[in-house]
Amino acid sequence: MSLEYQQVGVKCPICAAEKLIQLPHNLFEQKKFGNIKIQVPEHLVCEHPFILFLDNKGIVRGYERIDVLFDFGKVAEDLKDQKSKEFSLRDILVRLGDFVLYHLLHGYIFNYQTYLLCQEIDVAFIGALEKLFTKVSPLKIGETSSITPIEFHAYDDIKLKDKDALILSPEGYVVQCPWSSNTEFERQLVKQALDIIDLDSQNIVIEKEIENFIVQAEKIIEMLKPVKSIYDTDLIKNLADELMQPRISDNRLIALKEYIGRKYDPKIPKKIKNKVGEFLKML
Repeated sequence: MSLEYQQVGVKCPICAAEKLIQLPHNLFEQKKFGNIKIQVPEHLVCEHPFILFLDNKGIVRGYERIDVLFDFGKVAEDLKDQKSKEFSLRDILVRLGDFVLYHLLHGYIFNYQTYLLCQEIDVAFIGALEKLFTKVSPLKIGETSSITPIEFHAYDDIKLKDKDALILSPEGYVVQCPWSSNTEFERQLVKQALDIIDLDSQNIVIEKEIENFIVQAEKIIEMLKPVKSIYDTDLIKNLADELMQPRISDNRLIALKEYIGRKYDPKIPKKIKNKVGEFLKML
């Protein structure tokens, strides 16, 4: 039985170029999940890669800009030249792509149960994946999620009811994403690691960056304990002063708020207010 396709009209959020692209029709036959996230690679619509958000009827619900961080030809060549046969980030990038890697890392660090839909389950690959993630995790990371492979042939056959889980398809589509934030933290994490050739050094860089992220989260919790609320701009400034680090970006703060809500207490991030948001509420 041949695979049927559905045409979807998309528009680049950067240059506004438009094009009809084809996506597997069975992706929209499933009714169990919400919006679908798809990475549109460069040159499919235009020279820009971007993220496409669709509902399960194939209607476009939004876009997200992304930056090109990797030359995949170079990543593949580096993997061939890699002296060690130890499983590494490059293996994941070549096999699954950067979009899936960022979501896998986010699911693992933020403790979202992750399901990897497979036409054929590769137990050795899943084991190597989890072993690598464990290796790059600092001791204080606490509870993390597992990656569960599920063999499937049609989306409506999937027997999952976990709405708080990450579900990835074999084509690299995010069939279900339980968070609303982006994966900028994970993108930068991977980029910093792949700037280094040595695998052990790569793992250390990732571990240290995750540890620093957790330190920032713990410091924010400490700073929020004695106050009823604080503006995000003041928090960013105070955090930099307390830790003697550069000021974090708005995206970083969004990720930290999500992490604190997931790992500690969902009430804590609600103390962080946005001046513009507060002003709009008063109108």
